Amino acid sequence: MSFELVGNPTLKLKYSNPNLKKHRVGVQTAEWDGRARVKVKNDHGKKWRIGFVQLLEKNMMMAVYKKTKRSEILLPGKSMPVLDADDNHAYRPFYDDNTVSLEMQPKDVQTSIGTPEKTASIRMWDEPESQYKWWLNDDETNPLEEFVMNLEFSTYIVARDITAGSGIHDPFSLVILKQWSVVLDRRYEFTVVKDAASLPGIPRADLTKTKCVVKNPMRQPFVVDSTRGFPQNANTIFQGAVANDVFTDDDTLINKKSVGEFVKARAAMWGGT
Repeated sequence: MSFELVGNPTLKLKYSNPNLKKHRVGVQTAEWDGRARVKVKNDHGKKWRIGFVQLLEKNMMMAVYKKTKRSEILLPGKSMPVLDADDNHAYRPFYDDNTVSLEMQPKDVQTSIGTPEKTASIRMWDEPESQYKWWLNDDETNPLEEFVMNLEFSTYIVARDITAGSGIHDPFSLVILKQWSVVLDRRYEFTVVKDAASLPGIPRADLTKTKCVVKNPMRQPFVVDSTRGFPQNANTIFQGAVANDVFTDDDTLINKKSVGEFVKARAAMWGGT
């Protein structure tokens, strides 16, 4: 078995501006663009699937309203890190978006005596968005004032041996070819102005007056090479729920002491609050 990275694989991230609409704001974390070319040599009888794999290691997404903090917390029984991938399991554990382009899907490679070398070009792209109302529960006394985001990922270029199968319950024989650590740290401040034409009980924002300011513009996405590898429970992560399915919203009054995400998740497991 022999793998070779052809040229320099890249993983580039840039922050995306919030998507302002009259009824809500879409907080886009960042735009991902990963690219690589991988050559497989003289591995007859084996079939490899090659692509990007990503794990979410830390999740801090919090909308700060005038009277309430709305945070993403783990569902009971879930723990970090979690697999950040397509939740239809079609190419698990790879990060893919098969609704956009074949270019975004992992590539299957199999050499032969007649073709001892094959090269796969792979790509990863995404621009996730979380949506929040300008006024929590349409309460005009509780407008959105700030958003805090701090996320950490491990992103890999991986070859998976799928000779014996490729389902989520088949063995996961994985070879890491490249790894990065990624940190996103972004804070937004909002000044929301109600549209005078709003219907009673359904406030809408006047987009000509509503403002969004980046509070830490000097902080750019942090992307650095890493050799840490997979966490010890990687096999469980690859077969458990993906990131889109392990979080829920939790509302806490600003003047009330907040309980940590882990404590809340554990309490819910045992019937507490």
